[in-house]
Amino acid sequence: MGAPLAHGGRRGRRHSGPDEEADSPYPGLARFDTADRDHFHGRDDLIAELAAHTRRTRVCAVVGASGSGKSSLLRAGLIPELSERTDPVERPAAIRVLTPGSHPARTHEALFTPHDGPGDTVLVVDQFEEVFALCPDPAERELFLGRLLTALDPASRLRVVLAVRADFYGRCADHAELAHGLRDSTLLLGPMTGRQLREAVVRPAAAHRLVVERALSARIVADVAGEPGGLR
Repeated sequence: MGAPLAHGGRRGRRHSGPDEEADSPYPGLARFDTADRDHFHGRDDLIAELAAHTRRTRVCAVVGASGSGKSSLLRAGLIPELSERTDPVERPAAIRVLTPGSHPARTHEALFTPHDGPGDTVLVVDQFEEVFALCPDPAERELFLGRLLTALDPASRLRVVLAVRADFYGRCADHAELAHGLRDSTLLLGPMTGRQLREAVVRPAAAHRLVVERALSARIVADVAGEPGGLR
């Protein structure tokens, strides 16, 4: 059985278009969510690397430009990977997903109590930049960061994974303990390679028993190569 999964804050919807679009193999502007593992392709290497970070360190981050797929990588990639671990030592006791919002310490206080089952509780903080962009109270911001950083102590039974927009990454360096915690545990998410783009185009269609013509897939890859979020 996988780890219990809880959400705090906002949740995205997988499909929001007309009924006839519900069976599309591509989510369009919607992010991939935790139920979309079978539709999320092109990031297997990064999923494995990020999962390795969570084994090796207690606080880690994935950093990328707006639209680079950070949220999808966490929700449709990392979370299912962690949930499906069979080793009871490595499998999380629980996985909790939150976005900070304007009052992160007040809103999410209960999530920092670890699950009473075996293993650590993993806190996945999506859109971590909201701590700096939306929280108006420096004292509450400091309290929230302090709670996150208790994960550095193994006795906390917490682990933390942050998704940070690249233009806010410098703000993390302003906090000494946070900067120290992320020094050797940050994954920089760049544009997808040609191979990754082809997988993201072809494999969802194949799962729906559709065929993408080679010339069309080559044209799509050429058009969006080097652009974060180019397939949106």
